[in-house]
Amino acid sequence: MSNFSRTPVLSVLLCSTALFLAGCTVKPEPIALGKHMERAQLDMDEIYKSIAPLENKLTLSDAIARGLLFNLDHQMIMMERVLQDGQLTLANFNMLPRLAANAGYKSRSDVRASKSIGLKSGTVSLEDSYSEERDVINADLTLSWNLLDFGLSYFQSKQQADRVMTAVERRRKVMNNMVKEVMVSYWKAASAEQHLPQVERLLIEVKGALKTSKKIEDKDLLSPKALLEYRRNLLQVSFQLKQLKGEMAMAKAQLATLINVPPNQKFTLAKPTASAKKLPKIKTKMAELQNYGLVYRPELREEAYQEKIDKQNINKEILRMFPGLSILGSVNHDSNEYLYYQNWGEFTTRATWNLVNLIQGPTAIKNAKMQVEISKMRRLALTAAVLGQVSISYTQYHQSMDNFQTAEQLSHIEQKMLKIAEDQKRANKGTRLEEIQISARYIAAELDQSRALVDAKTALYNLMASVGVDFVPADTETKDLSEMTDIVSNALSQMEEGKIDQWLKLPVVPEAEEVIKKSENRPALIIVDAPYSAG
Repeated sequence: MSNFSRTPVLSVLLCSTALFLAGCTVKPEPIALGKHMERAQLDMDEIYKSIAPLENKLTLSDAIARGLLFNLDHQMIMMERVLQDGQLTLANFNMLPRLAANAGYKSRSDVRASKSIGLKSGTVSLEDSYSEERDVINADLTLSWNLLDFGLSYFQSKQQADRVMTAVERRRKVMNNMVKEVMVSYWKAASAEQHLPQVERLLIEVKGALKTSKKIEDKDLLSPKALLEYRRNLLQVSFQLKQLKGEMAMAKAQLATLINVPPNQKFTLAKPTASAKKLPKIKTKMAELQNYGLVYRPELREEAYQEKIDKQNINKEILRMFPGLSILGSVNHDSNEYLYYQNWGEFTTRATWNLVNLIQGPTAIKNAKMQVEISKMRRLALTAAVLGQVSISYTQYHQSMDNFQTAEQLSHIEQKMLKIAEDQKRANKGTRLEEIQISARYIAAELDQSRALVDAKTALYNLMASVGVDFVPADTETKDLSEMTDIVSNALSQMEEGKIDQWLKLPVVPEAEEVIKKSENRPALIIVDAPYSAG
């Protein structure tokens, strides 16, 4: 075929290719509004489809259990742990040799004939011949193993094993924070549910008193100044009460969000028992709490695993400087009938060495070691932060206990003042404004007492979180609400009975005792009986 005849064919081919590529161009296409609405409804159904309905009053144990089982953040971190387990399985498979099966079919329009020409004479030495059929099927099964890849895969598997443990520590952190947040929200919501009716009744009384002040103004029973002061006091009380009402209404909504209660589902809280309102005394010294936190705090343990992961990178960079030895073995088949052996086996060894790695290897190793030092420094910085957090939480808890006792005394005083005001009203010796103001102060004192209790409970839970206590054992895998509620209830009972000090004890570990004894730092770790926390 001449060049002239080839040109139109080439032009047609190029035009066809250009048209095909133009037709395959991808353009941004927004999702239709109807699809967004459909997706929103399906997501709502998915979120709440597996949640057990609230049939009875919600207890603290039930709230914590629901938070751990139904909160989406906790479910996501559990899925991450499962994913890391799966990645470890894949990493272990990567250490195995590669086994590849290949098959092919080849067909020609004419046989693959050839001739031979003498090297020196330049003449045809043999007539045209061929040694391959026009249709050929070939297949092989090849086993290959690269020792360098095996070494790298081994260290990657060790890293992935540590990532699994990192996911466990992240789950502990999420669980501990979830327990803390649910506890705090529950106590706030319980306080709101207890005092909200009183606030609403007093708001009605204040509203009635404001209407009465209008009648007083019409009849000129008080001077303008006295009347304005009367109204100002009433409005100040009303403003304070409305603020309290708004704060209390939000508390229950926050709790519902944490435990994943559907927005349209109403629920009531069980009244906290007298024992639940007790604030346990923590006799464990601050130094022991700090020691416990340095051992069990999830963030520190996660950083310890990260340092192990970074150390494996040093081994990988050293290994990359060595040559790679490949071993290949295969069994083969070819359907070409002109072959004397249509089935045969092969064995090959090959060494490859990337010489550039000899140049960049020292720098890569140096960088890997620097990363280990950075991980260590990050852990040390976090250690200092944990020591400070434990110290602050310990101080805040004891301070909040004192505040609660003071608030409790003030509440008793306001209760007595209210009784005196009621007695004066019955004897026609007090004014309506006085009674409203005293009632408002009494409710405010009760709310202050409840708020002080919530603050003390919050400080207690912050202290437990700061030292890494597992309120629910970290190895708990149950998905049954009743079983989880029983586990939580047992832990709450122990806390109410003042057994927290038993949780905050480090176990006896013989191999660690030598390091502790040789340490020049003080205070040394105090090791006693096994703790409550799963570790």
